[in-house]
Amino acid sequence: MLAPLELLRYNTNHDMERLCVYPADVVNITGRSLRSAQRLIKNLKHILKKSEHQCITPKELAAYLDIDESEIILR
Repeated sequence: MLAPLELLRYNTNHDMERLCVYPADVVNITGRSLRSAQRLIKNLKHILKKSEHQCITPKELAAYLDIDESEIILR
């Protein structure tokens, strides 16, 4: 197990991008309501035959929304 200081050092990489898109990201990108964003992600998972625990990537969302992947910025 990592000591607390080593754990702190391990988690300080701020250059890493998130790989999963959350409903709040869809709200920021599309301007939809939170509930509509949740439905969009649920429908997209159904289309892509993903399980509930699997995440949607920015590339998959961009393809679904027919927008350029570089326009999706996850914060």
